[in-house]
Amino acid sequence: MRDDGHPVNDSLTYQDMRDFYARKGFEVKVDQTHLIGMELKMMEPILDCLERRNWCFASAPKGHRFICSDDPVILSWLDEGDKGPYPPGFGLSETIVMFPLSDDLLLVGMFEDVRGRVDYDPDQVAATNTQILQYSTKQIYAKGEDFHLLSGVGELVNGPDVLKKIGGRSAANA
Repeated sequence: MRDDGHPVNDSLTYQDMRDFYARKGFEVKVDQTHLIGMELKMMEPILDCLERRNWCFASAPKGHRFICSDDPVILSWLDEGDKGPYPPGFGLSETIVMFPLSDDLLLVGMFEDVRGRVDYDPDQVAATNTQILQYSTKQIYAKGEDFHLLSGVGELVNGPDVLKKIGGRSAANA
């Protein structure tokens, strides 16, 4: 600390500091404007990564709909193969960012080339809904009870039926 120009009190021993910490004789306060400033500074590299992605809209076919959740941004690997211990990142290639805009429209961003608009099939909508459910913290939102998920074996299943089995509940029966 001294080498970095910080004042050091040489009269305090390690044991003094340890006892002070053990007594909890202090309170750490961080100014909220400092925290907001840190968050805004951290947004710059994320926004740069998002700007470098190619974006398109994905449409759900008639009779199928996207759900949303309390944590609606999906960041995942394009290929779920073994990527080691590392999670996907906003700046990593071979990743996809998805965000439902409405019950029939999804915003999709990838570093790979994409068309301006893609028509999803029912299985793709259900797979996206399944990811949205997996990324949710506490709640999912749907325009109605006629949305679909993918089962563990890749079959299209009625969303509300799955939620009932795992203990979830819809607004209709809440």
